[in-house]
Amino acid sequence: MGTTEQTDEWARNFYNDVCSNLNMDQIAAEEAWSSYSSTKINFTLEGDQRHWLCCALYAACRRSRGASIAGSGSEFESNGVPFMRLLKLCNISLVQFLEKAKKWSDMANVGAEFKDRLNQMERKFAVSMVIYKKYRLIYTDIFMKPEAPANENQKGSRPRKPKNAPCTPAQVFDFTWTLFVSSKSEIPDILDDLVNSYHLLLVCLNFVFGNSILADRRDLINPQFMGLPHNFLKTDYEVPDEPPSILSELCRSHDGILHEAEGIQSYWFNKLIEKHFEKEILRGNAPTDGGARSGLLEPTSFEANFKAVNKAYEDFVLNKGDFDERAFLSSEEEFTLEVGSPTKLFEVNDCMQNWRIPGMSSFTKMTPLTGHYLGKTETNPRVSPISTAIEAVIKLQAMLKGREAKPSATLNKIYDGCPTNPQAAIEKRISKMGEHFITAYTRQTKEIPGSHIEFAKKRLQLGTTLFYMLLEQTTLDEQQKKGNGGIPALLENDLCQKALFAVCLEVVLFSYNSQRKFPWILDTLDLEPYYFYKVIEVVVIATLDKLSRGTIKNLQFIEEQILESFVWNRSSPLWKAIDALKGSPLPTYEEVKLPDDDGIQALLSPAGSNLGSPIRNLISGQSLLTTSTGARVAINIATVQGGDGQRYIPISVQSGGNVIIQGQSSRDGSKPKVTGALAMFLRKFYYLASTRLKALCKMLNLGEEDVKKIWTNLEFSITHHSYSLLRDRHLDQLIMCAIYVVCKVTSQNREFRTIMHHYRDLPQSASHVYRKVLLRRREDGSEERGDLIIFYNNVYVQHMRNFSVKFSDSANPDSLLLSPLPTPKIAPMSPKVQINGNKIYISTLDRSSLVDSPIKAPGTLQYLFSRSPNDTLRQINKLVSSPVPMLGKRTINLDDTETTEEANTDVSPAKKPTAVVRKIQHILDERLSKSQE
Repeated sequence: MGTTEQTDEWARNFYNDVCSNLNMDQIAAEEAWSSYSSTKINFTLEGDQRHWLCCALYAACRRSRGASIAGSGSEFESNGVPFMRLLKLCNISLVQFLEKAKKWSDMANVGAEFKDRLNQMERKFAVSMVIYKKYRLIYTDIFMKPEAPANENQKGSRPRKPKNAPCTPAQVFDFTWTLFVSSKSEIPDILDDLVNSYHLLLVCLNFVFGNSILADRRDLINPQFMGLPHNFLKTDYEVPDEPPSILSELCRSHDGILHEAEGIQSYWFNKLIEKHFEKEILRGNAPTDGGARSGLLEPTSFEANFKAVNKAYEDFVLNKGDFDERAFLSSEEEFTLEVGSPTKLFEVNDCMQNWRIPGMSSFTKMTPLTGHYLGKTETNPRVSPISTAIEAVIKLQAMLKGREAKPSATLNKIYDGCPTNPQAAIEKRISKMGEHFITAYTRQTKEIPGSHIEFAKKRLQLGTTLFYMLLEQTTLDEQQKKGNGGIPALLENDLCQKALFAVCLEVVLFSYNSQRKFPWILDTLDLEPYYFYKVIEVVVIATLDKLSRGTIKNLQFIEEQILESFVWNRSSPLWKAIDALKGSPLPTYEEVKLPDDDGIQALLSPAGSNLGSPIRNLISGQSLLTTSTGARVAINIATVQGGDGQRYIPISVQSGGNVIIQGQSSRDGSKPKVTGALAMFLRKFYYLASTRLKALCKMLNLGEEDVKKIWTNLEFSITHHSYSLLRDRHLDQLIMCAIYVVCKVTSQNREFRTIMHHYRDLPQSASHVYRKVLLRRREDGSEERGDLIIFYNNVYVQHMRNFSVKFSDSANPDSLLLSPLPTPKIAPMSPKVQINGNKIYISTLDRSSLVDSPIKAPGTLQYLFSRSPNDTLRQINKLVSSPVPMLGKRTINLDDTETTEEANTDVSPAKKPTAVVRKIQHILDERLSKSQE
C-alpha cells in the first residue's frame, strides 16, 4: 500500500479528477479502475498509488483505442489521451513510469501487446536521449552557444520580443531539435533506429546551417567551426547562391558515415521539406537553382515555421500516445518532473557500462559468460552507443568493399568446375529468400512499424554481398581439404545456404541497430534455430578480425539463446537426433569431451572444431588447420608431457638457424568416445551449462564440492530426462532447480528467492525464465504455465527425487560418482617474440594470437602446436635459415647496448644468433630435460 494519506477513498477521488481532467472515455476509465482494484487485492502495490493508477490508465488507453475510435476512420493509435500530461497529473516521471509499467504488466497480466509497446517506448526514449546528448555537443561546434535555457518559447515563459525580431542561437537550438524529431516522426524507419536517427540529425543540422549562411546570419555561426565557407571571416566575404554542405565535415568530426547521411538527405529529408513547402507548412524563399530551400530563419517566417513544426509534432504525439521528445528542451526543473534527473541521465561519461537508464540495454549487452569468440575485454571501454553503432556499420562496409551482391570471378570459376553449374539454382534460392525478406521488412506489425522498400533493398544488398563472400571462402576451404569432390555437396545444399544467408542478414540488421531483433530473421526465412546455430561459428571464424566486437558479441548471445532454449522447442530437429538413440540416455560430458582437452581447443570454441566444423556437419566432414589461403585442415600430432604437467612438442634450434620440431605420428585417443553432430552440439551445450552453473554458485558462495554435486545432478536431468524436463523449457530453469535441490538435501540454506535474486545479475537473465515456466501441455494444445517454484514442486521433483537424495548427508558417499566439470585449463601466457629479425613470431596459443597476430595476414604461414602439419614447419624453416634482409634502418643489437645507424650486413644470423633465439633455446632445453626426467 502507499503512504498513509492515500486511502482507498483518496485514491478514488484522485482517479476521478484525473479522468475528468483528461476527458477520459467511460469504458477506458472503468476498465482502468477495475484493473487497479483487482491487482491491488492480489499484490502489494508499494509506493505512491498515483504511479500505479497511471500505469492502469495508460494500459486501458492502449486497449480501448480500437473500441473508442472504431468506424471513425481515424488513424489514431491511442484514444487521444496526451501521454505526457497523464504523467504530469500522476506526478510520475517518464523514467519512473517505464520502471513501474514493466512491473504492472507482470502483475496485471495486460498482454504481450502492452509489453511490446513499452519496449518500443523505452527504446525510442533511449535513442532520443543518446541523440540529444550528441546534439548538444555538435550544435555548439557549429553555432554560437545558446545564451538561455532552451524551449522556454514553447512553454510560453519567455518575455515577448518585437515582432519579426531575428532568431537567437537559443531559438535556433530549439527549432533544429524540433525539426529533427518532427521529421523523424514522419519516417517510420527512423523512429527508434539509432544509426538512421543520428544521420538524420546531421542532415537537419546541415540544412539549418545552410539556411543560416544564405540568410547571412553570421551572428549565429561559431567562428571556430572547421566547416566554414571560404573567406567567411573576412570582410570581402560574399553570400553564396547555394547553401554549402557541411555533411562531410560533420561525419568526419562526429562519427558519421557520409554516404549514409547523403542517402537519408536525398531519399527522405529533401522530399519531406519540399512536401512541407508545397503544403505551406513551411515558409521561405523560392528554390535555388540547385533546388535547395532557404529562408526558414528569416525574421518574417521563422516564428510561423517554428509553430508549424511544433504543431505537426504535437499531432503525431497525440496520435501515438507517445512521450514528447521536446521534453529534452525543457528547463532542468521541468525536465526532472517530466523525464527524470538530468544529472543521472546526462552528467555521466560516455562509458556505456555506466549508463543505467531505460532502453540502454538495446545498444550494449553484457559480455556473455562463455565469451569464447570475444577474446580479451574491450581495449577501449569508453565508447558511446553512437560510436559503437557507427563502428559496426563502418567495419561491415570495409569488409565488403570491392565486392558486389553477386558471385565473384573466383566463385564463378568454382561453379564452372562443378559437374553441373549450380549458379542458377543458388541465385534462385537467394532471390526467393530476398523476396521474403523485403516483404517482411516492409510489413507493418504491432511490434515494428513498416519500413520503406529502399531501406529493405539496401539491407538485402549488403546481406547478399556478405553471403557470396562467405560462400566463396567456405567453398575454397572445402576445395583445399577434399578437392573438387566436396564442392557439389556444399553448393547444392539448400539448407546450408539458407542458414548462411540468414546469419548474413542478421549481421547486417544488427550492424544497423535494427528494431528487427533475433529471432525475427528465423521467422522471416522459416528456418529452425538449430540450423542457424550450426553456421554461427563459421561466420565468426571467417569475420572475427573484420566485424566489430559488438557484432561478434551479438552472434555469441544468439548462439547462447539457441543453446539455452530455442533448440529445445518441440519442433526442433535436435529431437530427431535424440530419437535416434532409441531411448538411451544422452551422452554425458565425459563421453563427448575431447580426450586430450587441456583447454586449448576451448579457447577458440568449445565445439571442438578439429572434429567437425559446423558448416560441414550440415553436409559432412571435418577441418581445422588454418593455412595462408584461409583453409583449415584436420591434423593430429603427438606431444610429450613436461615436468610442470603441460604438454610440449620437442623443439631444437640448430646452429644453422633451422627450427626443428620433433614429434611422432599417433592417433591413439585422438577422438572422444561419442562423435558426430549430436556430440559436437552437446559439447558446446555442456560448456555453456557448466559456465552458468559455476557463475551462479559463486554468487551463492557454494564450495567446490557442492558445485560438483550440483553439476552431476544437472547433467543427470539433461541426459535422462531431456523430454520431460527440457522440452519447451530453458536451461537456466534446470540449473536453478539443481542448485536448490542439492542445497536442500545437503542442509544448506539457499532459498529459491535468493537463487533467483542472484540469477538476475547474470548477463542472460530474463524474468520470464522463472516467472512463466511450462508446467504441462493440455489435450487441446494449450499450455499451462507458472513460476519456477510451482514447476519445481509439480514437475521437477517427480523426476529427480530418487537421484537427488543420493547427495544427502545420510546417503552412502560411495554410492554416487560425481561427474567431471567441463573446466578448460588455460595455458600460462607468455609474451610474443620475434625470431631472428624475420617475420616469425612465437607465442602461446590464445584467442588474441588467433586474431591479432601479425602472422595472420594473407600470404603468410601460421603454425599452431597440436594442429599444424610438418609441411608448414619446413616452409618456416626456410624462412628462419634465410638471410635477414637489411634495409639500412636503425637497428638495435640485443647482445649489447650499442646502436648503429647503418645495417650490419657482415654478420649473418647463422653465425651470430640473437639474444632472443638463445633465450628461447635455453627455455626449451630446460623443458626437454625436465620431460625426459
